[in-house]
Amino acid sequence: MILYDVNKNECEYSLDKTIYLLNYNYKLYECDDKILKLYQKNLSPEYKMNYELFETLKSIDNPSLIKLDKLFISKNIINKIYSTGYTFNKIDINKLKLIDYSLENLYKNISYLLDLVNELNKRNILIKDIKYSDVLVLENRIIIISPDKWEIRKEYKNINKKNKLEILNLLKSIIETELKENHSDYNSFINFYKYLLKPTFEKDNTLEELNIMSNKTYSLKSLLLNQKTL
Repeated sequence: MILYDVNKNECEYSLDKTIYLLNYNYKLYECDDKILKLYQKNLSPEYKMNYELFETLKSIDNPSLIKLDKLFISKNIINKIYSTGYTFNKIDINKLKLIDYSLENLYKNISYLLDLVNELNKRNILIKDIKYSDVLVLENRIIIISPDKWEIRKEYKNINKKNKLEILNLLKSIIETELKENHSDYNSFINFYKYLLKPTFEKDNTLEELNIMSNKTYSLKSLLLNQKTL
């Protein structure tokens, strides 16, 4: 398949291998050391990555965000605002449930996510509508693979609070979904969320309690399901 980058250079990719159909808006293909995301035809521009956002996110190097590579545009687009897809660095897809994370790994990943929020804030990037399907939970990290609908909003007030809330709600949604899939009573999760997870995102520099707990060897699931003391 021939695609065109923002300088209208031809780039050829083989689409022999589809990795996932994670979302009806796009497909992912494995192409050597890159992953190619192609948007579905007739997809509304609001669901596509624009050039300014792409170039800004490309400057971020964080374990919780895909490392962007090339943006592609329609050959006939003049203003080059919206893309037909893009590539990002290949990731080793060894999935694991978040509730099976050790507390040490959970602490590490929350630290990465908070660092990412800080990087986004510096660049006036607003996280929007992030969902379970926009994320991969891997063995060692939580990685956001679809930041396409985020926006650069230079005049947005309380962007730090809004971005932290988006990430907090994402983690809450993932854990709740996994506990339900595990046919588990997640009442104990309410305490974990209320007294530890939520305060971590609402206040600055409040990872200490989770850091202390991360020295424990049990997993998040063990903590929640066995009603271990918080």
